Amino acid sequence: MSSEDANIAFEYVAGTLTAEERREFENRMTDNPELTREVAFWEQHLMAIQPDEARAPQSDTWQRIETAITPNATQQTETTGFSWSTLWQWASPTVAAMVLLFAVIGYNPMQTTAPNTDYIAVLTDTTGKARLTALTTADDKRMWLKWESDYAINPETNVQLWAISKRDGQTRPLGVFSSTDVAQVELDQTRWRLVTDAEYLLLTEEEEGGSAIDEPSEVILAKGFCVRFSSAERDS
Repeated sequence: MSSEDANIAFEYVAGTLTAEERREFENRMTDNPELTREVAFWEQHLMAIQPDEARAPQSDTWQRIETAITPNATQQTETTGFSWSTLWQWASPTVAAMVLLFAVIGYNPMQTTAPNTDYIAVLTDTTGKARLTALTTADDKRMWLKWESDYAINPETNVQLWAISKRDGQTRPLGVFSSTDVAQVELDQTRWRLVTDAEYLLLTEEEEGGSAIDEPSEVILAKGFCVRFSSAERDS
């Protein structure tokens, strides 16, 4: 399967395709079991983002959100019949998963100063605690790193970021870090392609300077599923 088909399968599950694109993709799926398996793959992983136990919001939560977004939201609800709480009731599990992902990374769709993200990975440790969020942009081939405030790198070692390819399963290096002060990484064309081809990003503990054999150590600090966040061209 091509990388483009894999991307379209993700967007189909996430609900970002247009009605015409969805119909075309569904027609292709009827004669292509590989596409059907890819859709099932994305459904499984996006569902895994959701918490095991969902907690109902407080009764005034949606009203406060509406008020914060649009001051006259109450009046709009009365005149149009629309409300965010109504939207949430019929939202698909996939949409709920994506909203949770936004919450994990602190993403604000109305914040114009945020990077125009194309790929994203939230790396968590074995307890499920987020350690690093990586946001990658296509316009300037840059990776933005958001380290959790309570995470510190052992001063006697370095940490190394790796991309695990969904195409061939190989693990390849992206960068070595000695401090969590690093917030941006410039990507050359090779490393950009590693990100666009990645199924997972992996963070390991390595000796100073990084792995001498270009293979990750057995000390895995965090791992995160890498998803395509926008419809930007992969090779732009």
